[in-house]
Amino acid sequence: MEDSEMVSDENNTRDDVSIQIEDADDTVVSSIGNKLESIAPLSSERCIYRIPQLLRRFNEAAYIPCLISIGPYHRGKESLQAMEQHKLRYLRTFLDFFPNKSLQDYVKALRELYERARQCYAETIFELGVDGFVEMGVDGFVEMMLVDSCFIIVFALKKCHWLGVSNDPIFETMWMSNAIKLDMILLENQLPFFVIEHLLHLACHDSEPRFNILGLMRSHHFFERFYVKTYTDIVPKHFLDFLLHCFMPSSPNGLPQGNGWWEVMPSATELHQAGVKFKVGRSRSLLDVKFSKGVLEIPVLVIDVVTETFFRNLIAWEQCQDLTNPYMISYAVLMDLLINTPNDVSLLIEYGIIKNWLGDNEEVCLLFNKLCKDVIMGDSKMYFSSLCEDLNAYCEIRCHEWQATLRRDYFNTPWKIISFFAAVILLILTLLQTIFSIKH
Repeated sequence: MEDSEMVSDENNTRDDVSIQIEDADDTVVSSIGNKLESIAPLSSERCIYRIPQLLRRFNEAAYIPCLISIGPYHRGKESLQAMEQHKLRYLRTFLDFFPNKSLQDYVKALRELYERARQCYAETIFELGVDGFVEMGVDGFVEMMLVDSCFIIVFALKKCHWLGVSNDPIFETMWMSNAIKLDMILLENQLPFFVIEHLLHLACHDSEPRFNILGLMRSHHFFERFYVKTYTDIVPKHFLDFLLHCFMPSSPNGLPQGNGWWEVMPSATELHQAGVKFKVGRSRSLLDVKFSKGVLEIPVLVIDVVTETFFRNLIAWEQCQDLTNPYMISYAVLMDLLINTPNDVSLLIEYGIIKNWLGDNEEVCLLFNKLCKDVIMGDSKMYFSSLCEDLNAYCEIRCHEWQATLRRDYFNTPWKIISFFAAVILLILTLLQTIFSIKH
């Protein structure tokens, strides 16, 4: 009897444990189910990202706006609050300059774009609420789109002299407008381009002149500060994408030649010692680097305080896409290969290829040496692979190095050239005298 009671107790214990496990399983299943339901589906519209931590560790400041927040990622930051009043002033200027539509018309139009615009942002968007940061709602997002879009439009109109700038603090100081333009090219500080274009089209619909934002930028060289000499006709996803397209080759001839592999090659000093001559390229594109008949032609590059921010954000934008031909990464890698030491920088400065406004050649060297740290090449192709192959092949021919040594050591000044030929003439005369003496 006691044995049967013990067996019954054991069975009851097992049943209780089984029920507890099932309850625990149900809790886990419910928890996972809730998490799965809360995941938003990924959109093909995604084009505005937060910079991956892997890329930002070498220079965090290169990705963060210093003056103004555009878009939601940096909205509400205390360090950027001073510009919020300027944004509202520009909104009022926008409404006065385009009086055919009301504030309500613009809000209604942007609310219709909410879903598409929200899908352009790859990250969850937060805003500062009463109890701290909370996920941004529809109203907050629409307000942000309107205020920031109007600021960009009015800023462009003022920059291009369609609107007056008197009594405007942004244009009364030397640094503010340039700082705003720099903030406008940061990957984390973007608005979808179609939002700005739609708002401007709506504002100009029943009035003259009819503006478009790209037209303003083309006609007044808005981004010339960032090495842009020619402007693309491609409608971009945002301003940083616009800059990237301005550098892309416009024809299939611009695609990488050779095997497309990521090549290594000698530095500028080593190339010079091997007989390669350097020349300033006259092209309007940074990518138009050429090597022909022993001459390496490189377009001039001005290095200043914005150069690193410019390159880092373009490289980050390329890294956030699945590109076969990452042009700016290829250019940065090429410059990194050319520049290993401050002596390489000095050589490129000597030939007018680099204009160093930073002052310190060591800084320029470190800039390019760190620019592509932690950049993932993947299956992409190097735009300059054929160029690297040609330079490597040229350096393997020893006579080129001998000729360079001869020019460098014996023909680098007029006096050395005269001395060399005088020595040759003296040697010939001595030889002739010796032969004449032997015969007689």
